[in-house]
Amino acid sequence: MQENQIEYKEAFNYAIKLLSKRDYSIYKLTQKLITQEITEECAQRVINKLIALKYLREEEFTKARASQLLSRCYANDYIVQKLSEEQLEIDHQQLETLRKELGLDSQGQIKKLIEKRLRYKQIPESFEERQKLKYKLFSFLNSKGYKHSNIENQIQEYIK
Repeated sequence: MQENQIEYKEAFNYAIKLLSKRDYSIYKLTQKLITQEITEECAQRVINKLIALKYLREEEFTKARASQLLSRCYANDYIVQKLSEEQLEIDHQQLETLRKELGLDSQGQIKKLIEKRLRYKQIPESFEERQKLKYKLFSFLNSKGYKHSNIENQIQEYIK
């Protein structure tokens, strides 16, 4: 019994130390505790205590993480996928609401990313060079999670 109590206190203190540096999701914090050779039962007890103390607020963490990804100009599909990897749930409706609160729209973000990529660059004269540039822009925007049709429309405005 005494050993379990010591393990619990050490795990709790470790969790507090982690949370003092940055926020974590329940899933990530549980994984961190388990990697420190803390039993799953003890880790779950620590998590439950942190939730009761309101040190872990999954909904607020999800919203903050989604806001962070939105401000980095990622598309909704990418954000949903990234958050699901962290065992966080958010739907497109919530993301659109958050996007409006932040004053962002996906078309505007695509434009911003294109302008950022094209900054200090001349649009090439030759067809082949323009196609290379289009391909690079397309690949970049695709890596941010934007859909083909949205990307194509925005690129056409910049490179004819």
